[in-house]
Amino acid sequence: KLSDMEFAKALLEKEYLGVVPGSSFGKEHCMRISYATSLKNLETAFNRLETFFKSH
Repeated sequence: KLSDMEFAKALLEKEYLGVVPGSSFGKEHCMRISYATSLKNLETAFNRLETFFKSH
């Protein structure tokens, strides 16, 4: 099981998707995602997130 920091690092390295680890805000095992972008970018991001989840 990955820590939130390890999860964020692996997601960035494998899927080029950046998230903020929840421990930065006092919430371990969580992540913060910015959705201030286009719907197309969000769709791409969530597809990458799904790919990452399926491989872990």
